Amino acid sequence: MRQKSAHSLVELLISMAILGIVLSLASQGIIMALRHHRSQQQVVVAQAKLRSINDALNQEVRSAALGGLVDYPVIKSATSVSFLILEGGGGASYQVLSRSGTSLDFIADASTITELNFSSQALLIDKNGNGLILPVSSISDLGSSVFRLNHPNCSHTIPSSTDYLIFSVQAVGYDYDAATKTLYRQDAQGRLALAFDMAEFKIGYVPNATTPSLIKLNTTAEYKNLKLQTVQRSYSSQIDLPQADDGTSSSKGFTTHRIKDVVSCN
Repeated sequence: MRQKSAHSLVELLISMAILGIVLSLASQGIIMALRHHRSQQQVVVAQAKLRSINDALNQEVRSAALGGLVDYPVIKSATSVSFLILEGGGGASYQVLSRSGTSLDFIADASTITELNFSSQALLIDKNGNGLILPVSSISDLGSSVFRLNHPNCSHTIPSSTDYLIFSVQAVGYDYDAATKTLYRQDAQGRLALAFDMAEFKIGYVPNATTPSLIKLNTTAEYKNLKLQTVQRSYSSQIDLPQADDGTSSSKGFTTHRIKDVVSCN
């Protein structure tokens, strides 16, 4: 009987070399695929961050009180924007009966103070669109649907008028620090870093910052790729400002105007 011939050492070495080459090529392909996947993940994360910023700002601006942008808590500029969000009672307004230095009386269809659901800030606005942001110290029930809002003494005021409305609001501002490439959100609770590694946060007011009907937003985020090179991704959007009634008398005889100018109490 013939015996099977055994593989020589040379054949075994050649087989191992071929196997090593195949495994090396396969591993290189896997490594390249993983690097590509990681690179794509970085792009997706950067784009997602930009979309979330635009969506958050879009949602809040569309809720801006009386369709106006203001200069508190940050002044409007190419890298900052401020507006007022109606809060409490679904954005209900209350007719002001009288004012003093640190308080004002208003009438409301509510049986208790809790039903008013006032936040920490209130907007006092006259028939000409002049507004004053008041920090709310407390609210007292005077009876017969009349309530008193107490606030600190103000260094700023608005022109004297007998036609005032009061709203529960929250002043919100977004501002960009180019030195630290950080986008901040500011409200009554303080200033909070919203996004880092922002190469650009640019706002365009249409037709202008004084009487804007919409704003154009351009944001750019940056990150380091696998070669430690700085890569940027950009995102643009347009936000239409809500339109307020102008010239339509309410049931209380007060004409609601679009916000023209707002100052803070302090």
